[in-house]
Amino acid sequence: MDAFLYNAMTINAPIGLSIPFLVAAMVHPTGSWVAATIVAAIICATEGIVYALLVSTMPRSGGEYYFQSRILSRGTGSVVCLAALVLGGMIWVAVEGWFAAYLAVGPLFVVASTVTHSEALLDVGAWLQSPWGVLLLSIAVIGWSALANTLGLRVYARLQRALWVVAVAALTTVLIVLLTSSDLSRLPVYQAATIQAANLGFPDANAQGWLAQTLLIVPLTSFTLVYAAWSTQQAGEIKRASEPRVQLVVILGAMLATAIVSAVLGALVVDRFGSVTLGASAFLFFRHPESMPLPVIPFFWFVVATSWAGKIFAIVLIVLFNSLFWMYAPNATLAASRVMLAMSSDRVLPRWVGILHFRTKAPVNAIASFSLLCLVPSVVFAFSNQWSLPLATVAIVNSVAFALTCAAGAAFPYVQREQYRESIAARYEVLGMPLVTVCGAAFAASSALLVFLDWLTWKQVVEPFLGVGHGVMVLAILSLVLYAGSLVAYVGFSAWRRSHEGVELELWYTETP
Repeated sequence: MDAFLYNAMTINAPIGLSIPFLVAAMVHPTGSWVAATIVAAIICATEGIVYALLVSTMPRSGGEYYFQSRILSRGTGSVVCLAALVLGGMIWVAVEGWFAAYLAVGPLFVVASTVTHSEALLDVGAWLQSPWGVLLLSIAVIGWSALANTLGLRVYARLQRALWVVAVAALTTVLIVLLTSSDLSRLPVYQAATIQAANLGFPDANAQGWLAQTLLIVPLTSFTLVYAAWSTQQAGEIKRASEPRVQLVVILGAMLATAIVSAVLGALVVDRFGSVTLGASAFLFFRHPESMPLPVIPFFWFVVATSWAGKIFAIVLIVLFNSLFWMYAPNATLAASRVMLAMSSDRVLPRWVGILHFRTKAPVNAIASFSLLCLVPSVVFAFSNQWSLPLATVAIVNSVAFALTCAAGAAFPYVQREQYRESIAARYEVLGMPLVTVCGAAFAASSALLVFLDWLTWKQVVEPFLGVGHGVMVLAILSLVLYAGSLVAYVGFSAWRRSHEGVELELWYTETP
């Protein structure tokens, strides 16, 4: 159950899909968020099945790394997972500082200022979205993530349960209010925002039909659904991790539950606010923040000049976003530390990285070193106006890692024949073919389609600001820098290990029992 809750927290519809939802509203206003969510859920279901079968065969912490290094090669697993989960994880922690400013802590002060009519609180909320404010919140996220993980998974799970109780109560309230609300686009603040956006050039010309726009939303709805198997990174610490049925519930169950919540919330928000109002509000948020009625994400603008019932609802939204965010934030540190632990066990990284706390069994050195390194991208990200670049870079390297793991799953029965025949995964077939092969090939092929569709959306959202071709070029360079850094680290540590211990790394890459 804790693993199920952890996966659901990692996917996290209100936090993880808020920004993609607004991007879809701005760029693809006539597309269907619900239909796109259904398509994304089907695609990610194939991924979830592969991971469930792989983790039940190799239930070890550092799962992504174990799957790739044991099925493909040690170099592939090391370079890809260092880039995606460690270096990419550092960038993701920096992104979480931005999320704290715009989705959690910043809105807290802005809403409080409208309730108390305090200009000072409004100034604090606006300052938290400035470069120095984002940096401060990034440091707070890094510190909190390190503490939550150092206390150990048992304490982590207890904190998560408590915040889930608060989040479910708040989410239920939000759904009830949306179900019983009328047309919220009639509120003066949203009407004024729509007029202001029109004066600034919204909507942009978009001649694509419903089907084309819906397909282009699919990468946005899959933005966090693709993280359904994130608990595999600490699979060695989960009870009954070697049981496929348990893993299917933990992985597929969490993904489908989150997809349902995302589809229902998205449908209600579009119905109550209207696609034009949402698109116009998102246009101001992303492209003209200085013209927003409040320095906060559009979901909270209704708090202006509303009754006390509206202000109470805004407070409930604040509780929802914060209760979900503060247990969502540590998941990057958790996954990265487990991958570093696994690589230390294989002698790819120094042994001291894998030292465990005597009581909590947390890899404290991995957590500490990862947290300190997170300060570098946090500083760069906080003072960069191109927030979408690091976000997209992490999405690319993670997507490559997930697609490669699924490709490894597809090849598993053929490149590791003995281990596959003795594994639980060998029990599951479709029309005489291994289920892990069918689903792995399906997701790997779907990933190529998602990347292409994501590229089309990227051109519309980012290219106008960086110049034609420059956005994709910068994104490719950033991704290659992560892989180059991972390759240098892998080669350097491998050479150091051989020179100091005289042990070939191949000796550590035996079959995982």
